[in-house]
Amino acid sequence: MSEQIVMAIPAFGKSFKLSTSSASLGSPVDGPAPAGPMTGVSGVYSYYEVIFITLSLVLSLSASTQSRRQLL
Repeated sequence: MSEQIVMAIPAFGKSFKLSTSSASLGSPVDGPAPAGPMTGVSGVYSYYEVIFITLSLVLSLSASTQSRRQLL
């Protein structure tokens, strides 16, 4: 008889709506963040939603940096 171990790596993100403008560790929350467009579940983002949000932020920061360089 063979034995098997099934392992899984979670591919989702949990999100919360902050109750203050502070974004430090231990900041108070006011419940889950709005639902993602793919999951439709409040406070849960799929792997693809997390990647999309991350890339959007990186691209917007990059564009902002490039526009500042053009002004100099």
